[in-house]
Amino acid sequence: MTAAANPLVVGRVNMSTPLAGTFLLEDCESIASGIRNGNWVEGGMGAFAAVADGMAAVVDPLGSAIGAGVGWLLEHMEPLKGWFNDLTGDAGEVMGFAGTWANIAASMQAASDELTRILGDLDSQRGLMIDTYRRFQGECAAHAAAAGRLSSAIGTGMQIASTIVQAVHDITRDALSQLIGTAISAVATAALTLGFGTPWAVSQVATRAASLASKVGKFITKLVNAIKKLMPLLDDAAKLFRSLQGALDKALSGAADAVRSLGRTADDVPAGLPHPSPAVRPPHAPALPHDEAVQNLVDLNRYHDPGMPPRYGDDVDSVFTFFDTDIKDLYANGLAPTLGRDGNPVFVMPRDDANLISSIEDAAVATGGAPRVMAAWRNGEDVFGIEIPVDGLNLRVPTAADAGGYEHFLEGGYTALNQDGLFTVNRIRELVVDGGSPVPRGTVLFQLLPDGSRIPIGMF
Repeated sequence: MTAAANPLVVGRVNMSTPLAGTFLLEDCESIASGIRNGNWVEGGMGAFAAVADGMAAVVDPLGSAIGAGVGWLLEHMEPLKGWFNDLTGDAGEVMGFAGTWANIAASMQAASDELTRILGDLDSQRGLMIDTYRRFQGECAAHAAAAGRLSSAIGTGMQIASTIVQAVHDITRDALSQLIGTAISAVATAALTLGFGTPWAVSQVATRAASLASKVGKFITKLVNAIKKLMPLLDDAAKLFRSLQGALDKALSGAADAVRSLGRTADDVPAGLPHPSPAVRPPHAPALPHDEAVQNLVDLNRYHDPGMPPRYGDDVDSVFTFFDTDIKDLYANGLAPTLGRDGNPVFVMPRDDANLISSIEDAAVATGGAPRVMAAWRNGEDVFGIEIPVDGLNLRVPTAADAGGYEHFLEGGYTALNQDGLFTVNRIRELVVDGGSPVPRGTVLFQLLPDGSRIPIGMF
């Protein structure tokens, strides 16, 4: 027996989620590991530490003392400090970036933990919708945690980069200050020897400059190479964050439709009244007994006299009516050349009011619970309708006789829903046209999509 033959049999339910199969988790771990392990640093961090410790050993005591003073000036006095940071890089700024990423990582992990905790409250809940929600939000929590680990890895990479920048900064500062100290010391020696020590002084400075240039240049090259290797990893991380954002945006934008679609295929088909958008029914519309609901329309100057043309009739260019697949087939196959049947009024709404409908659920409410539209909503079936030009039509406000005892009908010119004797009035104005008249030329047959848009499928 197939699902189509037995209404109690539920067909296959798609349990996949928008994040499934995106490989974002795997990519996060791979990129984070590549940043965190520090393999992009040529020779490892030990090489920078070793050269930084060895730079202080100098042979010339006078030059060393002078160099210490020059180094202090480069480190603390503006604008020398700023110029030198521009030359070698500002390790403090890089460390600030590292701290920012560490804060992001902590925030993402906290969000993941909180979502996981909330999901724990649903452990006792069962059902297809709950299972799909739990699966989707569980993947969101996992991806948030992975994004946190990637952020933490970026922070670690920034910390490593900051340490390298600081090491090269100190190497360059010490080398430059020692070179200046050596030069001043050599000049002083030449002066004290009345010029006889000049050749020695020049040789001393040249030798020191060559030695320091060789040492410093090697580590500046290593710094540049390390940053060049780090940048592609950071670019990959940025692309991954954008991919994750895109996946989550797409998932969240389609969440309502996904839940609604699942609800139509689950075994808990909605039994109560639908909940439309505020455009169709105000969120705080009072539910009143019949007579009080009518009086409320009168008090608000919204009441229209039943059986009479509406006061706004001159502003209506076309009207809409909605129905299910069976009625659509009559129009599509040319079997319904008239609007309804002779003697039976056709309930319609002005075009401006039909434009407020943003879902099939809205249509079920906007029509005042029209049986065919309500059944289509409950069963997850398609809804159709026609747009009718009003030229030549006799538009009037419906009467109780037109409604024929319909439970949701409320006189006064607006659709409503009746629940246990209490009427909630919609924003949708309600009109009728005489049934049995020919379908006016220019009438458009359309399908109502889940987002409220309309696709024309025929014209009379």
